[in-house]
Amino acid sequence: MFSVEAVAQTDNNNLSEPEVGKPCPPFFLKRIDYYTKKTASLDDFEGKWLVLDFWAKNCSGCIASFPAIKKEQQELKDKLQFVMITY
Repeated sequence: MFSVEAVAQTDNNNLSEPEVGKPCPPFFLKRIDYYTKKTASLDDFEGKWLVLDFWAKNCSGCIASFPAIKKEQQELKDKLQFVMITY
């Protein structure tokens, strides 16, 4: 888990949407907190499962899930990356 705030952008004019069972379209994240870089792209997570968790500061269920997400991230850090995304 590394992001308290991240903004996702699609690859310029390539506005394809994700589809189950197909590779994820290219994207990049900017304004990343709690990570080694301030921006990242899909390629930065190659070889790991990537979980994008969209949450809001007024969602008590979202916030309550943070300890479990942090635990999973620590246990599976070589295989899995959580990215917490908010506005």
